[in-house]
Amino acid sequence: MTGSLIVQPTGQDLPSHTRNILLLQDGFEVCFANPPKLGYEFRGETVPGTLYVRKAGPPRFNLHMMRSRGAFWADHLLFRDYLRAHGDVASRYEELKRELMSTMAHDATAYSGAKTEFIRSVLDRAHAEAEMSHSAG
Repeated sequence: MTGSLIVQPTGQDLPSHTRNILLLQDGFEVCFANPPKLGYEFRGETVPGTLYVRKAGPPRFNLHMMRSRGAFWADHLLFRDYLRAHGDVASRYEELKRELMSTMAHDATAYSGAKTEFIRSVLDRAHAEAEMSHSAG
């Protein structure tokens, strides 16, 4: 199974026929093995280029998947690394998310859309910073 990823719940003593939640093969071919019995719901491609699975909980689990080494993947890592290197920006992002959750907690589409401008601006700065470090090195 070249290019595959098997995702399993950990720390649970489950029969083997219910153990696998999903199997990703060659990108986005998804096969479920009894995820409803485990409380997981396949939500599909909620953001272009990603797959989303959730378990309502409590506690709630969200699993977002994307093709590795693609542009979407690279942007997510760049965003993460930029926030790690710039604590002030990370704090502003946390504040924005808390504010949006207080007003849009039940509208995931609006919540996600309201973060877009902030994320885009951070990615623009992160790309510029990465380009400067590559040209300097």
